[in-house]
Amino acid sequence: NRNLSAGMKTAPTTFTVAYAPTVKQSSTNRSFTVKTLADLIAAEQPVPQERVDHLAQQHLDPKALNNAIKCLRPAIYPGQYPEGARVRTAQNIEGVTALTMDFDGRAGDRVTRAELLARCAELKIEVLIWDTFSSDDTGTTFRALFPPSEVLPSDCYDAAHTMLKDLLGMAPGHILPASQAYFITPRIGRKSNPAACFGRPGDQVMDF
Repeated sequence: NRNLSAGMKTAPTTFTVAYAPTVKQSSTNRSFTVKTLADLIAAEQPVPQERVDHLAQQHLDPKALNNAIKCLRPAIYPGQYPEGARVRTAQNIEGVTALTMDFDGRAGDRVTRAELLARCAELKIEVLIWDTFSSDDTGTTFRALFPPSEVLPSDCYDAAHTMLKDLLGMAPGHILPASQAYFITPRIGRKSNPAACFGRPGDQVMDF
């Protein structure tokens, strides 16, 4: 159930993310557009119920169980790392390839997917949005990835996020580190529902 809506008729931005089959495995730097990354996310299937039931016997705490489930499936890191990196941290990130906002209604965020998509369409800024493992039907728990046209130095990450927040007029209460891993697998009974606004890359809308 992808909801890919066109914004501007411009050439799509190509950017890289470090893709790891699981967070404990080495990663490769892979090139995407918002559409091809949306396709990858949409194709991700939940961990099978049988495997979830087995993990539930080992992890009685719901949060620990959810973490164990997510760690079985792929994660993306919106940055460039040494090819084949076994870990992705602030120490070995070579550059930031997208600004990512992690909205979580449980943490008090009240911005909805629809509101953010409408604002991005108004600004004609390129964005990819998808529901997270913890998403519910309120539309307040999701991720938004804004690719720039060029790789950003990691020491510009915080300032760039501040500029993006000011431009959008909305943001989550907390910005995660540049080296944050983002899981792309939904939980059983839900889909990731990626949605995109096709426009200009962030660093062409704002003067980084």
